[in-house]
Order: sequence, then structure tokens, then C-alpha cells
Amino acid sequence: MPSQMLLKSGEYQFEIDGNDLLVRMKARRILSVPLVPRVDGETPQAGTWAQIGPEHYELPLAGFGVAHVAVREGHVCYWVETERKHIGRLTYFPDSHPTQSGWHTFLSDELDRYWNLDENTDVPISSAYIGMNVDGEDGAGMTDPGDKPPTWIWNVPPRALAIETPAGWMGLSIPGPLSVGVTRFTMQRGVFNLTFEELRPTAAEWGPPRVYFFPGLIDPYDALDEHRRVSERCGLTRKLRPSACPDWWTHPSFKCADEVYRENNRQWVVHEKDGRMTTSLTTENWLKWVGEVEQYTGLRGKLNLQVDQIFFYGYGGRRVLETLGGAEAFRKTIDDLRQRGNHVGLYLHLYVLDPTATDFPARHADACCKPKDPATVVKHGVPVGSQNLVYVDWTHPEGRRYMLEHIEWLLSDRPGCLNGDWLLINNNLAPDPRLFEFHDPQWGTGDLMTMKAAKLAYEHAKKIKPHCYVRRQSPGDSYMQPYCDQANLCEEWNGQTAAWYRRARIATRTLSDVVLHLDAWFVTKTKLTEYYFGLSAIFQPEIESVHHTIHPYMYWREMVSKDYRRIQAGVQACMNAPIDPTDECRVNLHEGGQPEIWRKRRGGPLAGWYAALALHKRTVVTYSESQALIASSQEWRVTVPLPPRARLEAVEAIAHDGSAAPHPYELLPDEQNSVRLWAPDAGGEIMHVRLRYTLD
Repeated sequence: MPSQMLLKSGEYQFEIDGNDLLVRMKARRILSVPLVPRVDGETPQAGTWAQIGPEHYELPLAGFGVAHVAVREGHVCYWVETERKHIGRLTYFPDSHPTQSGWHTFLSDELDRYWNLDENTDVPISSAYIGMNVDGEDGAGMTDPGDKPPTWIWNVPPRALAIETPAGWMGLSIPGPLSVGVTRFTMQRGVFNLTFEELRPTAAEWGPPRVYFFPGLIDPYDALDEHRRVSERCGLTRKLRPSACPDWWTHPSFKCADEVYRENNRQWVVHEKDGRMTTSLTTENWLKWVGEVEQYTGLRGKLNLQVDQIFFYGYGGRRVLETLGGAEAFRKTIDDLRQRGNHVGLYLHLYVLDPTATDFPARHADACCKPKDPATVVKHGVPVGSQNLVYVDWTHPEGRRYMLEHIEWLLSDRPGCLNGDWLLINNNLAPDPRLFEFHDPQWGTGDLMTMKAAKLAYEHAKKIKPHCYVRRQSPGDSYMQPYCDQANLCEEWNGQTAAWYRRARIATRTLSDVVLHLDAWFVTKTKLTEYYFGLSAIFQPEIESVHHTIHPYMYWREMVSKDYRRIQAGVQACMNAPIDPTDECRVNLHEGGQPEIWRKRRGGPLAGWYAALALHKRTVVTYSESQALIASSQEWRVTVPLPPRARLEAVEAIAHDGSAAPHPYELLPDEQNSVRLWAPDAGGEIMHVRLRYTLD
């Protein structure tokens, strides 16, 4: 055994003491965890530590494998290696006491919080399970979460946490697409365990879990920034160049699902007693709704269109509703809309198949996942067709082939295909390896299947149509970033908006080089005053309201003039500074104050400056090379910073009819390069305040 086993991380010293890892700062002990794991309830016999390279130590574990502590990607890292293909439960740092005060987890919404040691805590991280909670919900959704609140808000939650120490926060990151069913963080009566359930540590692409340590963090959320950075160093993410996307990607969108749901009397489709499916989603209605939204937003020919998972007869089937004219007529409508400037997005579920809509399960039963318990029932949150569904098995070549052919049917311009431009990958919880068996589990299950299915879908979509736009539902962990152009931060069913900001605080740390999107399901009259204003600084806006807005109690309120005008002002302000995937976004939350929300350019004349800045939850300013537009849903006195080298030429009030008039303002001292003014409520006559300037 080496006489002294030390690793350095800045001013922190990591020391292997016996079979424990001690962390010190200037000789002060701040954390200790055991390094011998527990494997399916048993503790393997530990051998003797040996140094096998610079800052790399290993410990033999009899009958199991080897534990490692080393510096990797600039940080101290711990992992184990084994030849076992499957482990039911592997526990790192078993029964440890890493903190004497508290810790923080980042699982939205209810489990994104600080925990003190007086609370027992169980935080399950997974992208593969049935239902609203990894362990089965006992509540009723976001509005009544219960003791096991919804965890699907992030289909792929970031696998990271933060431990409170006497010298700041210690971030822990487990990056990469593990072949794991559940990663579970627990603290029971002050005893901590980090457990991996249904783990396949020898699966291709990534291998066993690796834990990286980040000492000395000021804020627990700094752990998420470090998680993203170590993911980047591991080669798990991609970097884009500014302005690399087509212009139409930057346009706001309209999703007709809420209008369909309202007119269908709170049903996505109406299942008649005789077996027929009827719906208000007709070609005539859809085009009428599109025209009405274009009219009040001023986005004619610049409005992308989402068609939710309500245009087909059952999941995985390739038959379009007769109310849309069937596949051929629907394709013609999509082509006609494209000629007008509207690009259509079509929903896709990567895993579930309806045996009444496709004969694939009957023809290829071996390419469908096998439930370990025959009583297991697979359903979908949006009931379309049968609710006795099966999972396609992505580990089987025929399963992969069928799903990639389905993507081709959605996107290709070949005869018989729909020729969509936008692939909307939704509700993506993968088959649970605790409940299902697979053709080739070493291909990857759990989180690894989630990543590989998304990767294959993304790459195939780009092969079919290089400039198609691909959205992924809730890809919270950094390793999913290369496989979507747009990341959707899920729905929010409550009457409050706090969850939006909390999710954005996570996403702006774990994801870069993607367009962020916030689902407009349950954007009420009240919530739209923030959704299209402060939050629009970082999110690409979506519209679901034609002439009504939904209420959290599932009824609708008729819109009035100020609602239309506010939405128009918000989306038009966004068009002044179109979102670029490379823009740097950030949300910081301050106790008792307004959130800090901004988006900055990484290229062009305004590089390093804001593209958009929230001056308040209800007020946003966007910047182009020649003007700043201020949109607000209440009258508010604001201070507006000007870009460096900007020479102010005029400050004008822009009415909804397009007319301009001088607007009073106060120019602050030169060193601030800012103006102070009253931003009027866009629900009135004035839509924007415009600051015209030139850049010297």
C-alpha cells in the first residue's frame, strides 16, 4: 500500500484513509464516505490499495471487481469495474454520513429542494417507468402530488446532487447514459446511500457509474453547472456555431390541442359506443384556428404549427383521422401550409404501440418487450385508440427498424408519407427494466435505451430531412443534449408559475446549445402575463389559445381584448431577437425578489450582450442590432441597459396599429449607459416601447 494516498482538487485534499475517502480543506475534515460498495445486499471483501498511475488508485474487491479513485476530467472521480453483466442493486458510499447539516436534490418539481437531516428522503432518478412516479404515484398529478409526487416532469432528470459541508457545498455528478433502471438517493435517519437498481455495468457506450466530486461550491445549483462541464469534457455534448439553423426554427408556434380538448368536451378524441373515433380536429377547423391566431398575433406566415398525438388512430399506427381527410389529404394540407410559411410539427412516441392500430406486435412479438408479470398494463396519458398498449423493444433490430420507418412516414417527402418538418418527440418514458424483459439487454436498458433511442431517432430524422427541427420532451441531463434541437420543459397544471422558474433554473445549467421551450398547456389568463413576458426572454413561445384560455379547474375563460394584445406584444418582442440555439441562457432565483432571467448572444455584433432580458416577471426587453423592444403586461417603471457602444437616437411608444410617438424617458449617467422609463401595459393601446440606437 502506498504510504500516502492523496489527490488534489484546488485547495482541497482528497485522502484515502483505510477504505474511506476523506476530504479536507486546510487540514479541516469536511466530508467522509466509504469506498467499498454493497452489491445485491452483500459487501465484498476488500483487498489492498495500489497506485496504478499518476493520481490513480485501485482496490481489489474479492469476487466482484475493482474500485477506483482517480483524477479524471480535472476532478476526483470514484467508480467500480466488474465483469458482471447485471446487478440488481449496487450501492455506492453505503450507510454513510457525508453531512452533518443537509443536502440538495434537483428532481422537479417537489423533489427539487434542500433537505435537512431531520427528514427522511428518497429521490428516485429514472427515465424508464410506468406512471407519474418512478415508484408508482399515490397522488393525483401536479395539482395534488401526494407522498410520491410526479417525477416525469424531467423525462431524463440530471443525475446530480449537492452535499452541505463546513466549507461550502460538495457537488456530486454521475454523468452519462448508464444502463440503469433507477438511480436512487436516500437519506434515512441521517444515513445516506447512493443505489443503482437494475444496472448493467458492462453495457456498451458508457459502462459503470462514475461519481465526480466538486468541492467548495457557493450555491447547491453550482453542482449542475459542474455536471454539465464534466459531461462536456467526457464528450457527451456538442457545440454549435451561431446562426446555424433555418430562420423558421425561431418562429413561435401554435398547438391546437387545447382547442380540440375544449370542443371535444374534455376528451382528446371521442370514442363512440360503436367503436368509431370522432373529433373536432377537422381540416376546416384547424385552418380556421391557425388563421385566427395568425391574425391576432401578427404572425401570418411566421407561425409554426404543432399537431399533438391526436391525428392518428392509435399509437404506432400509420392511419390518419378521416376528419383530416386521411393521410393523402393531410399531407396536402401540410404542403399547402408550408407554401404559406407555416411549418408543421408531428408528435411521436418512441416506445408504445397500439395493437389495434398496427399489426407489428402480432407479426413481431419477439420485438416487443415482455412483461415479467403478465398482469402489467401499459397505458398512455393521452388516450387515443386502445389503452392496452405494448412497448416496442429497441434492443431488437426489428423494433428499431419499425420505429425508424415510422419517423420516415412522419417526415419524408416520399409518396405515402406526411412530409412534416418538425419532429415532436413526446411522453418518452422508456420500458422499466424492473418490469420488462428485453431481446438483448446488453444493447442498453433504462437510461441508456433512452439515450440510444433518441440518438437513432434524431440521426434518422436528419438523414431524411437535414433541416427538420427535432424537439425532445424534458431532456434534463446533459448527455441528451446532442439529440434534440429544442428541449421542452414540460407542462404545468397548477395556477401558479413558480415551477416554471425552478425548472428553468435547472435547464439553463444542464443544457446548452439547444433552444428551450416551455409547454403552454395550462397557460391561464393570469399565467400568460408572465409566460409571454419575463419567461419569453429564454423560451421560444407557444400559443394554445384561440378565443379561450384554460383554467386549472379544467374549464375555459373567454379571452378579451387585453389578452390578445398582451400575447401579440410578447411574441412580437421575441421576433425582435430570434432565439439562436447557441445563446447562453440563465435563470437565477433570489429569495423574496424578482428572478434573474436573461439570454445572451455568443456571436454577431451583440456577442456577449443580451438578446433578451427580463426586467420583471411581467416585463421583457429584447435587443437587435438597431433597436430594443420593451413589452410588459403591467405598467412598470424599469431601467433598461443599452448595449455597449450604443448611441441612443429615439425612444418611442409603438401602438398596436403600428403608429409611433415619442415616449418620455430619463437618460441615466454615462457610466451606466441605461434609460429609465415607464413601460405601459401592452393590454392597452401601446404594444411596445422602442429604443432606437446605432452601434458605434
